[in-house]
Amino acid sequence: MTPTTTDAVYEYLRHYIERYGYSPSHREIGRDCYLAESTVRYHLKKLAAEGRIIMQVGKVRTIGLADMDD
Repeated sequence: MTPTTTDAVYEYLRHYIERYGYSPSHREIGRDCYLAESTVRYHLKKLAAEGRIIMQVGKVRTIGLADMDD
């Protein structure tokens, strides 16, 4: 199966959170994945709908991975 842009965003999130202990900003995701911030929001919403991430709306750096042990 070919990885999608959504999968690439998820992998970026996973590596970033493992390295720094907190989630990247939407701007950082866009910069590092070569995506517009509106496209980043689309993929984050898709990941949340799939149950792969957990986000707190209205707060920054609150993206969590659903399968990551705390």
